[in-house]
Formats: sequence, C-alpha cells, structure tokens
Amino acid sequence: MIYSCLNTLADRKAFGLVENVVLLGSPTPSDSIAWRRMRSVCAGRVVNVYSSKDYLLAFLYRSASLQLGVSGLQPVEDVMGVENVDVSELVDGHTKYRYLTGTILKKIGFEDLDLEEVEKQEHVLRIEERKEEEERRANMKGEEGGEKEMAEEVERKKEEGMMGWVNSGLSSIGLGGGVGGGAGQQKVHEA
Repeated sequence: MIYSCLNTLADRKAFGLVENVVLLGSPTPSDSIAWRRMRSVCAGRVVNVYSSKDYLLAFLYRSASLQLGVSGLQPVEDVMGVENVDVSELVDGHTKYRYLTGTILKKIGFEDLDLEEVEKQEHVLRIEERKEEEERRANMKGEEGGEKEMAEEVERKKEEGMMGWVNSGLSSIGLGGGVGGGAGQQKVHEA
C-alpha cells in the first residue's frame, strides 16, 4: 500500500511531501525506476529492509507475479538516496517482522522509539520461537513413531505376501499343504 501511495504521489508531482519511508520485507518490485519515483516524494530517508531468508515472501510473490526482483528479498540498486538494510541474520521468515519492527528501526537509527515496547516484542518473539521448537520436536517424535509403525506394517505385508506367493507356488505344482498356517493354508487347499 505504501509503495502504491508513493507512486501515486509521484504521479501527482507531490515531491518531498513525505518525511521518511521504511519498507520492511516489502512484496514490491526492486526495479530502479519505481524506486526513483518513490524517492522523489520523500524529503528524508527511504529505507529498504530485506531478508534473503524470507522464503514465504519469495514463494508467494514469485508465484503470483512474473517479476523476479523483489525488494523484500534483495537490495534496490542504482538509486541514490535509497538505503538497503540486510536483516537476514534476524529475519528468517516473513512473520518475524511483526516482532522485530522496533528492533530493526533501532538498528537503522530511528529515534523516538519506545524501548520498553521493543523489549516486549523481542520477549514475545522468544516465547513464540520456543513454542515453534517444541511443536517441531513433537512432530518429529510423532513422525519417528509413525515411521516405525509404517516400517513394521511394510514388513508384515511383505511376509504375508511371501507366504502367499510360496503357498500359491506349492499349490500350482500339486504339493498343497503350503507354508504358514491358519486361514492362508486353508485357502490354498480350497483353490
């Protein structure tokens, strides 16, 4: 929305109307023409904050658009006055931006931040990361149990298949009796 608003202001020649712009993980094209237009509307700073590890943005944006250059994934190049800030070490997923907005603004030098609120956001992020880790471990444990059950089922089916194959082979050469026992043996005799 900010991207569209700035381009509309540029169309209306509202140069220097906006003080500062910071785009975090922006799902917008990184082409220099659009960013030059946006820069013309801003009197202060224009900051493109991106993470090369934002796989959600990469997948969703590129699957919905034919454009390959995405400003939330890479720097905007060849535009004077646009600051590019790589936060890949902090942001390894698009949803992390909501917890790290204050931290990122602090990192790029914005003042008038409520540092107490920034701390709260970081604390909530740590709690969410712990929950995700616990869920991941529980899922892995469940998968391991499921894999073990599946392996046992495959082995049982393989045995049943081998016994059926042997029984049908013995029956076809007139030996009857078969291997194994119970219901499988009876079916061979009836056949």
